[in-house]
Amino acid sequence: MIAAIQDSYLTVLVFALCTAFFIVLLWAMLRRPRDRVVAFAAGNGNVTISRKALQDVIARTCESFPEIIRAKVQVTTSGHKLKTRIQLHLRQSARIRDFSERLRNEITTIMTENLGMEDVGTMEFQVAGIAEDKNRKPPETELKTPARESSDEKPE
Repeated sequence: MIAAIQDSYLTVLVFALCTAFFIVLLWAMLRRPRDRVVAFAAGNGNVTISRKALQDVIARTCESFPEIIRAKVQVTTSGHKLKTRIQLHLRQSARIRDFSERLRNEITTIMTENLGMEDVGTMEFQVAGIAEDKNRKPPETELKTPARESSDEKPE
């Protein structure tokens, strides 16, 4: 009788573990970010853009600015809202305030006019690195050498 009770507990335990595993697997699949973003509705369907293609377009747009060396872009969706995070590696001479609004406007223009997106969501810029300008000349330092006495003159 004790063996029969232990076998039924074991069966229930295995069933519970399998059920929990499948629930976690289903939750992970549903929670996974979507690979495509809906750009706009056309006719009787939607036009979608892959997140990878969107990230590439935004990164190339960023890198067209002379102040930016490299850009790493991450596009996520939450519900139907788009969120774009852009990590920038800048030149040391870059003035962030001067070009950040131009960059935001350029990305928005490309996403709305070229790609036809109706809602571009939010954009977050993060400066991830600042590199020294290679074209920039180092400050000139003059080495002052003591005045030499002329060989014609004799010290007194």
